Amino acid sequence: MRISDQSAAIKLAICDDIGERSYDVADVAAILVQMLTRLPSVGTKSLYNRYKIDLDGQCGKIFVQKLALNLFNGDIHQAAFRVLSDFRKGKLGWLALERPPR
Repeated sequence: MRISDQSAAIKLAICDDIGERSYDVADVAAILVQMLTRLPSVGTKSLYNRYKIDLDGQCGKIFVQKLALNLFNGDIHQAAFRVLSDFRKGKLGWLALERPPR
């Protein structure tokens, strides 16, 4: 099935509601990090508390690369999978990707 709304497709990928073969794990993890940095008091703080890597206004891709170098000997796929897995399991806190409709 094709999803025409790319924003919805990314959120479904982040939540593991579509198959991993349908998307690039590193790109989706980088987008998740970018989404979390828009919530500085919650998202940025939870990323730092979990991984001890300072964001300093970096893009999500650089954050995933730093995580790969620090924890996974440069394996970006493994680092990206860890970020997504930690989000899915609530290890970054219980964060919503979007607000409920009014």
